[in-house]
Amino acid sequence: MSDPVEIIIKGKDQVSGVLGDIRKGLGGLGGGIPDIKGMGAALAGPLTAGAGVAVAGVTAIGVAAFDVAQDFDQATRQIQSQLGLTAEEAEAFKPAIEQLFTSALVGSAAEGADAIAQARQQLRSLADEDLANAATKALQLSNVYGEDYAKVLNSVNTLQEQFGLSADEALNFIAGGFQRGLNASGDFLDSIGEYSTQFANGGADASQFFSVLESGLQGGMLGTDKAADLFKEFRLRIQDGSAATQEGLAQLGLSWEEINEGLSNGSLTVADAFTLVQQALADTEDPTVRMQAGAALMGSQFEDLGDAAVAGISLAQTSMEDLAGATDELGASAGSLGTDFEQMKRELLVALLPVGEEILAVAKEYMPELKEGARVLAEWLGEHLPAAIDGLMQWWTDLNEGIWVVQQALQGVRDAVKPVRDAFWELMDQIGDLWDALPDWLTPGSPTPLEIGLIGVDRALEQLNHTLPAFEAGLMLDEPALPGLGFGGAPAPPSVGAVTVVLNIAGTVTAERDLIETVRIGLEDWFRTNT
Repeated sequence: MSDPVEIIIKGKDQVSGVLGDIRKGLGGLGGGIPDIKGMGAALAGPLTAGAGVAVAGVTAIGVAAFDVAQDFDQATRQIQSQLGLTAEEAEAFKPAIEQLFTSALVGSAAEGADAIAQARQQLRSLADEDLANAATKALQLSNVYGEDYAKVLNSVNTLQEQFGLSADEALNFIAGGFQRGLNASGDFLDSIGEYSTQFANGGADASQFFSVLESGLQGGMLGTDKAADLFKEFRLRIQDGSAATQEGLAQLGLSWEEINEGLSNGSLTVADAFTLVQQALADTEDPTVRMQAGAALMGSQFEDLGDAAVAGISLAQTSMEDLAGATDELGASAGSLGTDFEQMKRELLVALLPVGEEILAVAKEYMPELKEGARVLAEWLGEHLPAAIDGLMQWWTDLNEGIWVVQQALQGVRDAVKPVRDAFWELMDQIGDLWDALPDWLTPGSPTPLEIGLIGVDRALEQLNHTLPAFEAGLMLDEPALPGLGFGGAPAPPSVGAVTVVLNIAGTVTAERDLIETVRIGLEDWFRTNT
């Protein structure tokens, strides 16, 4: 197995070689990189001074190129997974993702991939090369009017399937509806989803569907669904041939047999019959008859809306030609300085894709070796790191124990020194008393204060004499040694060494005791000689 460091160094060297090749090939990008060697000595100073800035700039460009290439690579993998494609099939969607990304309608390449994937799933009849334009306009509609992107796509798909519109025509239908206020009650897209089938099955085209929604709203109806629901109810009744339907038509002077025959042979559509009934209602002067016939043919919706509102509904108010180019205005209205700047920045990033893809290809090529190096390193750490941590913890434990021993030793010294100090100061007091009594020594017949003083001194010396051996014994301590630092439980190498605390004061104490003893003996001898 190779050394992890060796693998990393090998990968670095190979990547450096490839990057060198990329640098040589950059001359083919964007018209080439000029050769500055022949620009004259006058440029030598500025070029030298700006070398650091240039290197930093090239580095930043390289990082940006790598990042954007990585983002687009991930986006391509994402759309491959979402649509169940092969890698080659997913690559075909990369231009569409780039278009959405540079439009600044999405926050990232990944969001662009998701938008394209949703468009592909909804707009199944649309060619791949037209997908980006449709997704762009649907996103513009979504952003400008605050509608859900998936809901916009679903409405486009519904209009395509029911009325045979192209994606552009369906998007113009929706954009035109928003621009003309058909979403005033927030139900425009819902009306498309719910009623387009009713109109299409009733023989109406997209223009007639739009006209009914628009004219009904203009006639005072609260929402596009009211007029659409009126048409749906009429379609159900005109096709069922019930006695109430036949009677309602007769009240308006219309023949059920003729209308039914026209519907059967295709010479008449439900939309045509609706127009006939509307005209007949308008021509009927008796309001009672109008109400009875209208309710029979259009149900409670006619009663709720009234004959005036129903008369205002038109199937020919707006044509699809009137709605052409409605989506073109979305891009113009959505533009701003901030958006333009963001688009420019993203266009520059996309321009760096070729460089980034080359770097990414190198990274992918050597990724297995880097992963292997990481695995080997992880195994090594897993094998040795726990032992090293255990050794460190043991060292820390030993260190704390050593510190505790030293603390106990110092406490013993303090406890032993105190009685010696007290005995010594007692001796000094007795000697002071003896000195004060010296004048009385020459007084004939005086009590023997000298004897009293010497007895006190002797008693103090005796106390000190008994204290010192105990003090010496209290200081005869084992030598506590603080451990050296080792790993894995192994002893520390000789070069590290252990910290050893040695308390060796017994000799000093003994010397002080002998000195005091000598002083005491000398004093006794002097007094024997001179008294």
